[in-house]
Amino acid sequence: MGLFKKKKPEDNAAFRRQMANKIANYRLRYASERIDGQDIVISKDGIMLVRDGIFTVISGSEYGSKTLFRCEVDQMKASELLSLEGAIVEGPDLEHDGRTRKLILYYVYYV
Repeated sequence: MGLFKKKKPEDNAAFRRQMANKIANYRLRYASERIDGQDIVISKDGIMLVRDGIFTVISGSEYGSKTLFRCEVDQMKASELLSLEGAIVEGPDLEHDGRTRKLILYYVYYV
């Protein structure tokens, strides 16, 4: 063990839970997925929530809702954008056969 080596706070389970709960307090303006270095918009409008240790992103529209992403909070990596207008979430998606996905979620600040 090195003298200056510390565990990153992002690797801590408590940090992951705190970040998931913080993100889930916002409504979703739009969501994009990063595929091969390109951001592709996959949804506009929706909600994010945490229930039973699962972080879920649900697209809401006038045509019905659709689950975009479900991941266990303890396996999820999340960080807010520098602009604080959204967050980057990455993890194995339970909705799509456990494939690792990276989503950029933008918040709604007004009602």
